[in-house]
Amino acid sequence: MKHQGISSNERIHTLDIVRGFAILGIVLANMMHFKSLAQLDFTIIIEGFPLPDDTLNALSTLFISFFVEGKFYPMFSLLFGLGFYIFYSRAVEKNLRANRLFSRRLTFLIIVGIVHLFFFWHGDILFTYGVTGFLLLFFISRQPKTILIWATLLLFIYSIILAVMMGVNSWLMSLGSMIGGDFTEEMAAMNAQANDVMANGSYLDILLHRLPESIITLLNVFVVIPSILPLFLIGLYMGKTGMFTTLGTTCTRGKRFASIALGLAFYSRS
Repeated sequence: MKHQGISSNERIHTLDIVRGFAILGIVLANMMHFKSLAQLDFTIIIEGFPLPDDTLNALSTLFISFFVEGKFYPMFSLLFGLGFYIFYSRAVEKNLRANRLFSRRLTFLIIVGIVHLFFFWHGDILFTYGVTGFLLLFFISRQPKTILIWATLLLFIYSIILAVMMGVNSWLMSLGSMIGGDFTEEMAAMNAQANDVMANGSYLDILLHRLPESIITLLNVFVVIPSILPLFLIGLYMGKTGMFTTLGTTCTRGKRFASIALGLAFYSRS
């Protein structure tokens, strides 16, 4: 049986609208990195991110920080998990090989992500989504309660790991200062070199300069997976329980959805 795309009347337009807002938020959060090498400015890690002098720029920076960054990424990840459930369940209803179809899509996503990462931009997320998506196949047959327990447990473990990593990083910075190392000066020099290559180098020069960073980003997927998989699982949980489709008519489910959203808000600011 040949697989075809779903028709417009089969689409859940509410999800498309929410997904559109999520993508818009991601674009807003990345605008600074699109126009500059801000993400490469390692002095921010030590000195913090200063607000612009101009009032309007300062207000827009605060708005992006509090209401955009860390909010739309979790929303998009949650929708990925929900979309996986919808795609998988519809494929099963049509007697299609759901595992094979979804794996094929994930493989294509991984390939596009690798090309995007190495040849276009260091902020790629497609590769990470593609790799993490394969783990969803291990949960599709689980009960909703089991999925929710796994999501909660993974969120808790990742929060602990993140806190430990930040503490160790702070300790190493302090240790380096005590033994006479000047990380700020070294990082500023690295950033100046990156700016020079980006401004004056050829496309090949830029690719070669970014190659070590791209490889590190590629390997960093194993560090990022614990932060994304729980959100995928929450989306899968919402799909299995029908929470999203009955949200407007079921008060209890609405309260449960609000509780999850509140928890994600606190998680995204941690």
